[in-house]
Amino acid sequence: TRLMICRNRRYALIGPNGSGKSTLLRRLARGTLPGVPLSAKISYVSQELHGLSSETAVSTLVKSLEASENKRECEAKALIEEQSHLEDMLTPADGGEAVTEEEQGPLVARLCEISERLEALGVDDTTGEIRPEEHKKRAEEAKGRTQRAENILKYLGFPAKMLKNSTSTLSGGFKMRLALACACVGSPDVLCLDEPTNHLDLPGVLWLEKFLRKACPTVEEAAELKTKTTKKAAGTGKQRDVGIRDLKVKSILFVSHDKWFLDAVSTDTYVLDPRTKSLTLHPHPYGEYVEMSQQRLKNKSRIFDKASKKEAKAQAAVAKAEANAIAAAKGGKGFDQNRVKSAKQMARKAERAGRFRSDGRRYKQNVLRKLDMSLVRRAEKVSAEELKEERNIKFKFPPVDAASLRLASASAPVISLENVACGYAIKVKDMRGEIKDAIRAVLKGVSLQVALRSRVAIVGANGAGKSTLLKVLTGDLSAVRGSVTRHRNLKIAIVA
Repeated sequence: TRLMICRNRRYALIGPNGSGKSTLLRRLARGTLPGVPLSAKISYVSQELHGLSSETAVSTLVKSLEASENKRECEAKALIEEQSHLEDMLTPADGGEAVTEEEQGPLVARLCEISERLEALGVDDTTGEIRPEEHKKRAEEAKGRTQRAENILKYLGFPAKMLKNSTSTLSGGFKMRLALACACVGSPDVLCLDEPTNHLDLPGVLWLEKFLRKACPTVEEAAELKTKTTKKAAGTGKQRDVGIRDLKVKSILFVSHDKWFLDAVSTDTYVLDPRTKSLTLHPHPYGEYVEMSQQRLKNKSRIFDKASKKEAKAQAAVAKAEANAIAAAKGGKGFDQNRVKSAKQMARKAERAGRFRSDGRRYKQNVLRKLDMSLVRRAEKVSAEELKEERNIKFKFPPVDAASLRLASASAPVISLENVACGYAIKVKDMRGEIKDAIRAVLKGVSLQVALRSRVAIVGANGAGKSTLLKVLTGDLSAVRGSVTRHRNLKIAIVA
């Protein structure tokens, strides 16, 4: 298996559940995969967002900005040490062993890479010190770090009142946006996203599509975006999309089960096959890959049917030829060696039935002396295993024991909410500056009923209180005001 990630590309990683997509992303982010460069900056956003704390969204992002700047200083220090070591190898001291001409090439190439990277970090490659203009720039960034964090969060759709809220009170969608901001502030080489749309509403998913295309545009998209930005700036007299300049990434590798999101964001598609334990790159967006795969499956099905008929016909002819040869021998006419030879040739042809070339050209058996470069392509053969469709997962729910609930009718409610208000405990300052406990209301005046065998969908924007309402229904969160009634024999299960 080979994994290659290029700049300005957005790779969709697809495969069935349990095939190892999340494991691959985590190992790539930790740098434990063989061949991952030590200098590569890889950020990872997990599908499970557990980072709950009492810190505000702004302070969380400020810490990420500080960590990113510290990483730059550590990277520059490591590069200076490596540069000094390579220079000592190329120009050894008296009595030292000099490197050969073959070894000089890679060392010089690496020195050029180090010099370019130090230039990007604002470090003088001769003295190893930060350039004055870069030092001034970093000092200004340190002063305006909080304002920069607020600008980034506002660009990500955070309302002004939410910037000072604790991250533990954020909804799943805004936690995802905060995690995305923390992962992108360091301008990583690769951004790994594990199902980023799980906690987003429809407007949030559409926003994320646009954001990822802007954060990591292809060469063509970057040129088009630059033209549009220039025209907008010329028309309005000011620069737009201030936040996106702080959230640039070089490439993206992401997992999602939303086919529309996959098609809108991806430029290439990696397919993880659990049967062969292999990773295959298709240099097309997800939608084009699906169309090509369906066409390829149709072609394979046609080839398989044709090969099956041809093989069955050949096997029947072989059996008939062998029977005729045996009958001729029993009739006293002698064993016909030519018929046996013909049967063996037909058997060999039957084994080759169904072979094809992936480039669409006709497959032909050739001896080695007749091979040329146009024929150095391995033949493929369709197997019945390849044509098997993916199994649909079926859920079987146990029947509802309505008798145990002793309801007056099937439409009688099992859960009732009457004028309910709910929220979370927070700390606030009063007029005298003293900190007191208070309740931040999320929902007010909620009245609803859930009947037996009903299927109710709760929809709303991120932060509207959907998860909070479910917690009230299940009893995980108490109502501040109003009444909540549940049937005494009711059993509730929740999947979150």
